[in-house]
Amino acid sequence: MYIFKESGDIVQENETVSVKAGNVKINIDITSWSFCDGSSSCKQNEMGEYLDFDIVMKGKSGSATRADSESGNTYTLGDSGSTMLSRKIKVDGAADLVDMATDYPKLITQGSKQIFRFRFPKFTTSILYDPTIFLNPDGTNSAVKETISAFMLAAVGVLFYML
Repeated sequence: MYIFKESGDIVQENETVSVKAGNVKINIDITSWSFCDGSSSCKQNEMGEYLDFDIVMKGKSGSATRADSESGNTYTLGDSGSTMLSRKIKVDGAADLVDMATDYPKLITQGSKQIFRFRFPKFTTSILYDPTIFLNPDGTNSAVKETISAFMLAAVGVLFYML
């Protein structure tokens, strides 16, 4: 996780993301994942084609909603900020980024939880994904600590769920 101390631009492939002081950048780096291969050790001899990865992100108050943007992948996080969820992922260390599956990432509501679901393609060694979280659209630092804490708890919960 990176917390930016000053404004600037992040350029990756054909995507440019402008960040401000207080914005957060995380990386989801998954290695050595065992996909079902049709053997009897998998449930009903299933074949793994992708990995769905869920993260619960919630602002201090209010619900997450999709916001209109050029990328179409920006979501508000209540009154605490927003997140730009790129569709680009790095698969097996390749130089070129690939697009996530159509309609992903997506926002799913289950009860009071708001879940951001990412669908990663089958990989041999690793995938790398790095969304940006824009905190405090009003420029204040009042919600940074609460939002980062809530995000970290959600991310740790996801990791335990995956194990």
